[in-house]
Amino acid sequence: MYREITDELKQSAECKLNEVSSRIEDDIEHIRQWMAKQPHLSFEIDNQLILSFLRCSKFSLQQTKEKIDAHYTARTIMPEMFSNRDPFLPEIQHLLNAGVMLPLPNLDPGDGSRIICATYGRNLDPNLVNLYNVSKLVYMVLDILLMEDDNMIINGIKILVQAKGFPLGFLPNVTPVYMKKHWYGIEKGFPFRIQELCVAHLPAPFVFAYNVLKKFASGKMSQRMVLVSESKIPELCQKSPHYFPKEMGGNNGSVQELIVTWKKKVESYKEWYLQEETKKSYENLRIGKPKTSSGELGVEGSFRQLDID
Repeated sequence: MYREITDELKQSAECKLNEVSSRIEDDIEHIRQWMAKQPHLSFEIDNQLILSFLRCSKFSLQQTKEKIDAHYTARTIMPEMFSNRDPFLPEIQHLLNAGVMLPLPNLDPGDGSRIICATYGRNLDPNLVNLYNVSKLVYMVLDILLMEDDNMIINGIKILVQAKGFPLGFLPNVTPVYMKKHWYGIEKGFPFRIQELCVAHLPAPFVFAYNVLKKFASGKMSQRMVLVSESKIPELCQKSPHYFPKEMGGNNGSVQELIVTWKKKVESYKEWYLQEETKKSYENLRIGKPKTSSGELGVEGSFRQLDID
């Protein structure tokens, strides 16, 4: 079985995603039978998760298979970002308390998409965490949304990165290899349709890194990436207050309250994260050529560290 959705969401799914209610069960069963024939995906996933992948693929069965395969392949080729995901680890607790990844409570009133505020700011301590830890928590939250958030699945996602005060101590972590992996996780590892990625208050030393990251994005996605200076925020808040939490001048929730809410939420998934450790692609069993980090990412051994003045 799978969750019922509101009539409004049903209409959106029909218009935007080619969803046909009478065909859902057959499509889910088709994907389930396909997975059963893939020796490298020798585990089951529930109907709701299959439906999320179908919706994110606009009910193209081939794209659904590709997205499921990419999702579980990412877990295998990037273990530093997808394994050992205990929410109570000190580094994860630090990131949760810093509010690194906060889905805002209210949807975009224009298109119904979910807005996420990623507060990569002054609360992060590079002596306690690295950027791979940050990516791990980002993906932990995205996994929850993939399981729970029908609005996000159907109407897409907008991401606001609040980077004011981002510590310079993270510069040694900012390598093309890291950025390629992080972006692969975002764009390939998860099936969400990203409507916009807005980066605000980015400190000058990181702008070059942002431009490199943009080159790794697909053509369509790179056009949806926007860099916003601090001086533009008040104007944007006035035009679109729903896009920002109140600490940034908007009206879409409080960062401090959301930190408490999402810390509890992520912690409540502890057992689920531990159980998911074995749900990944087993490349030694894949029919055909196994997928590897170097083959999928194409950057291993080619880059070391950005030279940023």
